[in-house]
Amino acid sequence: MKTISDMILYIFLNYHIICVFSAAQIQFPAKSDRPNLCF
Repeated sequence: MKTISDMILYIFLNYHIICVFSAAQIQFPAKSDRPNLCF
């Protein structure tokens, strides 16, 4: 059973990977209502 910190790290890393793939997609300037959380 994973610890809370392990789960948080796992989710964070997966979210970062999703952000990287999303950044490679076509950009929609000023259309996205989601804040840019990808660093």
